[in-house]
Amino acid sequence: MDADRRYKHDWYLLQRQARRQRPPVPVVELTPHLNAVLGSGKTRKEIAAEAGVSYEVVMHVLAGNRVRVLAGTADRLRAVQPHPYTPVGLARRVQALAFLGWSPEALAARSGGVLVADDLERLAAGGGWLPHTEKAAAVMALTRALWRTPGPCERTRARARQRGWVSLLAWDDGDAIDRPESRPSGLARAA
Repeated sequence: MDADRRYKHDWYLLQRQARRQRPPVPVVELTPHLNAVLGSGKTRKEIAAEAGVSYEVVMHVLAGNRVRVLAGTADRLRAVQPHPYTPVGLARRVQALAFLGWSPEALAARSGGVLVADDLERLAAGGGWLPHTEKAAAVMALTRALWRTPGPCERTRARARQRGWVSLLAWDDGDAIDRPESRPSGLARAA
């Protein structure tokens, strides 16, 4: 019996080598990464779609219902990156557009129906709310398109200055706008 078990074990190892199959990956190696991606605002469904795995795989990995996953599945899950923006960064971007005179209504109209004024007001107020990917991408697109264009609403511009909001130029230091601990610099704060 021992010889038979040894033979099967050796045969298994030879087959795995022949297929160059990598050993399964422990789930505990994946959960910190997936929790970071979830913390950035991506949903479980978005993670599954981006990784090309089923929603159930993501759910089982996060719930700890599996001990290991195939190496290819682990690679695909590790390839999913967190959102490149933060709730703080999105709030500061909306505030900076308000500083230029872009009201929530005007921004919502320019977003093609993706955003509504209430979403933008909620974002500008802060509080850590992170909208879904499509809405966050719309805020990023609006920021790229309008960062040098004065807005039509003088009232919004005055209100932003009263609240101490600053222009995008104050966040000129790379990813400072997305870091909660960073502070604006330079000339952009209104007196």
